[in-house]
Amino acid sequence: MKIEIEVTEAEIKDAIERKARQAIAEYNDKKWLNDPVISASIKKYWLETVDKIVKEQVEDSDAIRQSVIAKIEAKIQGQVTALMKVKK
Repeated sequence: MKIEIEVTEAEIKDAIERKARQAIAEYNDKKWLNDPVISASIKKYWLETVDKIVKEQVEDSDAIRQSVIAKIEAKIQGQVTALMKVKK
């Protein structure tokens, strides 16, 4: 049995670049997380951002609910109207 695989130079270059980017990203992630000042700042802003997003969603829930209800009512009304036309 003979198996041949053709790999172009561009594919090799892309694979090497992906590995290099991944290695750099992993190094930088570990490097930043080891710095206590940066790590504390990230945690602080992360929590603030998550809190803000949750608050916005909770505040908008009534508006979202009303929008969904209106769309459902319009769809049902359209279906009723279509059924009434068919029955005539």
